Amino acid sequence: MTQPDFNKNSTAEPLTSLIVRTKNRPCFLQEALQSICRQTYPNIEIVIVNDGGEDVSGVADSFTNQVSAIQLVQLTASLGRSGAANQGLSAANGEFIGFLDDDDLLEPNHVEELIRFAQHHAAQTVYSATRVISVDADGNNHDITVYSTSFSASHLLYENFIPIHSVLFRRELIADNTCFDTDFDFFEDWDFWLQLSRKTDFLHCPTITAIYRLHSHSSGVHQQANRDPYLHIYKKWLSAFTAEDFIALLEKTHQWHDDSIAALQQINYQRLNEIGNQHSYAQQIVQQRDAQLDYAQQIVQQRDAQLAEKNSELQKLKSTLMWRIYSRLAK
Repeated sequence: MTQPDFNKNSTAEPLTSLIVRTKNRPCFLQEALQSICRQTYPNIEIVIVNDGGEDVSGVADSFTNQVSAIQLVQLTASLGRSGAANQGLSAANGEFIGFLDDDDLLEPNHVEELIRFAQHHAAQTVYSATRVISVDADGNNHDITVYSTSFSASHLLYENFIPIHSVLFRRELIADNTCFDTDFDFFEDWDFWLQLSRKTDFLHCPTITAIYRLHSHSSGVHQQANRDPYLHIYKKWLSAFTAEDFIALLEKTHQWHDDSIAALQQINYQRLNEIGNQHSYAQQIVQQRDAQLDYAQQIVQQRDAQLAEKNSELQKLKSTLMWRIYSRLAK
C-alpha cells in the first residue's frame, strides 16, 4: 500500500490515527473499518496492523478513499498483541492516537466527541463510556452493561476499567518511547494506561461512543479465568508498595465497592420506576380499551334492541297486511 498523502485533506482538524490490530478475521476487520469510516470527524488515519495473519490488503484497499489516509502494516510473523500495538504506534502520524481491535466497533460520533472534549478541557488523554454487548450464535446482539467510570489513578492500580478503544491520547505522551510492554500478552492495554497515568490524568467523557462485543472469538481477556495475568500486573506495579500503601489502596477499593453497589442500586431503582411507569401506562391503556369495549357493547345492545323493535314492527305490519289480503279475498 502506498504511503498516505495527508495533503488531500485540507481540514484544520488535528489528524487522529486509529490503530486496528487484526489476525485472520477479515469479516470482523471489515465491520471495524466500516465503523471508522462512518465517523463524523473529518481527519482520520487508519493504521491496520496485520499480526502475521492472512492477507487483508483487499479489505484495506476497499476503504482507501473513505478516510484521510490508510496504512497496512503487514507482519510476516506474529509479534503478539503488544508487539502489534507497538508497530501501530510507530506507524501512526496523528496528533491524537486511539485503538480499535478488529472485533469491536465505534459509534459514528466517537472521534469527534472525544476530540472536542479533549480540546475543550485541554486534556492529553480522554476516554468515553462503552456499551458492552454479547453476540449469540445467530449474530443477535444483547445489551450487557455500560462501562462508565470516572478516572482515578489509584483505581487503575486495582482494576482496568477503561476499554482500549474508548481512549484517545496525544502523540506527545509516547515521544519518549513509551510503548506497550511485550512481556504482556494479556492486560497489555491496562499496563499501557498505567504508564500514561504516570504522566497525566485521564478525563472521562460520559457519552457512550464505543461498543465492546463479547463473543466466542473476542480478542479481549473477559474469558480468561487464569489469575496469572493479574499477578503479572500486580508484581510490576505494586512490588514497591509499602504496607501503608496497600492499606490506603484497600480502603479505596472498599469505597469503590460501596460506590459501585450504590450506583447499581440507583440504576435498579430507576429501572423499577420505569417499569412501574410502563405498568401504570399499560393499565391506563387497558382501562381505556375496557371502557371502549363497554361502550361498544352498549351500542351493540342498543342496536340489538332497535333491531328487535323493528322486527316486531315488521311482524305487526306483516300480520296487518295478511289480514287485509285475507279480508279482500273473503269478499
